[in-house]
Amino acid sequence: MTKTVLLLSGMLTIMAGALISPDLPRIQAYFAAVPSIAVITPFILTIVALSIIIVSPFIGGLIGKVGKRRIFLVSLVLYAIGGSGGLYLDNIWAIMVSRVVLAVAVGVLTVCTMTLAADYFHGNERREFMGFLSASMSLGAAIFIFASGYLADIGWRLPFMLYLFSLIILPFAFLFIPEIKEVTKKRTKKVTVEKDSAHPMQQRAALLNADTVEVDKQAPPKSELILIFVLPFLSMVFLYIMTVQMPFYVEVLAVGSSFISGIIITAMNILQTFAGIFYGRSVEIKPAHILEAFFLFESLGFLIISIASSTLFLIIGASFCGFGMGITIAASSTWVPSIAPDKDRDKYIIVLNMMIYSGQFLSPIIAMPFVNIFGYSAPYGFFTQVGIFCLSIFIITVLTSLISSKKGRRNFFTVRSITE
Repeated sequence: MTKTVLLLSGMLTIMAGALISPDLPRIQAYFAAVPSIAVITPFILTIVALSIIIVSPFIGGLIGKVGKRRIFLVSLVLYAIGGSGGLYLDNIWAIMVSRVVLAVAVGVLTVCTMTLAADYFHGNERREFMGFLSASMSLGAAIFIFASGYLADIGWRLPFMLYLFSLIILPFAFLFIPEIKEVTKKRTKKVTVEKDSAHPMQQRAALLNADTVEVDKQAPPKSELILIFVLPFLSMVFLYIMTVQMPFYVEVLAVGSSFISGIIITAMNILQTFAGIFYGRSVEIKPAHILEAFFLFESLGFLIISIASSTLFLIIGASFCGFGMGITIAASSTWVPSIAPDKDRDKYIIVLNMMIYSGQFLSPIIAMPFVNIFGYSAPYGFFTQVGIFCLSIFIITVLTSLISSKKGRRNFFTVRSITE
């Protein structure tokens, strides 16, 4: 049940800001009398990511004072209050404020979910669970965005109702999320459990209630840190390129309506889900292979999209992109708690969280100049340029990995795994 609660809470996080994206045209139409509403409306989405970036540096101190379990429960309540603002608020600026409240909840919820998972599980069990957690985030995006599009056709306020799902999780979180005693430098208690004399659940309980774990990891090399923080940033940049630009591309190709765009984006999220499960079930994967796989799948996906002339090929291309994003997020989510010193684990996960939401916020800003320059039309359009960029990085990565291996240099291209 603890795993189920964490997986359900994971579904609420990564795409929380974009959940109501299909509803934006109707929101804009309802508040048409507000000056500059066309400029204001997109900020209903982006203000969430921006607010998370701003509040993230303070989350660690907040968790330290309040405790992970307590702040986790509070964040579920705030998620419902802030997210559902559009159900009952009739002022666009009041809705903006509610989105800031949602951002605080999402930021805390994301960090707590990942740190609690890292506290509860270790080794292969942690890697497998982190893979499922990443999959749940993608599955949540697929389910909630699809439901949002359906509800938006009925009424513009109804998609905001989806944020109340956190209240369904709340009682189960109260029952099945135990508090973990914080690691301190002053006091340690060694935990020894005889395998033959204790039930597995007794062993787990003893470990969870230990004052500390005796492993004292050293800070990882900068090359590893660059890798684990840059990859999720790029994943989110590409994810929001697909989310934001695909509806316009579908319109240019004249292959369908907004509903078709939703199907394409849903297919991408479903493949992200499968990728997370695949990573969790796989043998430990060398970091260089994650790097290579990410840019290979992204290059294939964007290049297929760039030459697509039908919905089927758009779905195939989006699926390649989704698989690359999914395995990368799952790997980074596993690496961070694995390589971080125990006393700094929260800080590392907070930085990871900031990189993820920075990618979401900056993606439209990064993409727009290139869209204006190249447009969408094949063969030299925007998606072609992104595909060529990813293919170039893939080739450079493979060559660098080969050179590093031959020269015997020990970095993230040569170690067996980032957690060894």
